[in-house]
Amino acid sequence: MSVGLGSSSDRCGELCDAAEGGQIFITPAVSGLLLDGLVGYGYRTWLAAIWLLGFWLVGWAVFDRAHNHQELVLAKPGEAHPSFQGAIYSLDTLLPVVDLRQQAVWLPHGGVQWWASASILAGWILTFRRIPLSRRRT
Repeated sequence: MSVGLGSSSDRCGELCDAAEGGQIFITPAVSGLLLDGLVGYGYRTWLAAIWLLGFWLVGWAVFDRAHNHQELVLAKPGEAHPSFQGAIYSLDTLLPVVDLRQQAVWLPHGGVQWWASASILAGWILTFRRIPLSRRRT
């Protein structure tokens, strides 16, 4: 057995045990790849910040385009509202605890709904994977 495989399996031991116990519905190999790619098994938590930055930048472009093509519409037309800001809207979908008042005013329609949902899910996963693991000391 090589050192890389041994250390890799040691790092995901708890995850693998949970998967074998039926608590996780994905294979240990897939979960290991996800943990490695997202946060480096907890040793490279800065990766979650890189993923968040990437989702924010792509979301900014997607939401700006959607607004220009009328795929983002006002929730309550005729009322006073803040102007649309793609960067702020993207942050509003990514940051689960912060309310920047863009999501409540502008509603996605069409294909952009899928990106908005993916962005919200990614924000929950990456934000809360980043916070607890950033306190880990090695």
